Amino acid sequence: MLWNPKHDNKALTLENFLAFVEAQDPEKEYDWSMCNVCAAGQWLEAIQHPRRNYPEIWQEDAVAMANYLAGSLPHTFGALAERVRADLSV
Repeated sequence: MLWNPKHDNKALTLENFLAFVEAQDPEKEYDWSMCNVCAAGQWLEAIQHPRRNYPEIWQEDAVAMANYLAGSLPHTFGALAERVRADLSV
């Protein structure tokens, strides 16, 4: 199922982040060094979260964990999906 920000839950959870990540091309790379194009930033933009442009959004538990997991190499959505799945299964 394709990610559709108009119909999917906007709750800031790792499960919702995983749904976004899994909907991306697994080979596609993201630039973790820039907030607006990192995987977590792209997720917040995709769901049009109302606080996506406020610095404190990065302190929310799920966003902080999403960003932490996205920081590991390699910076591809496929590798990130594996890391998020592993974190959720702990």
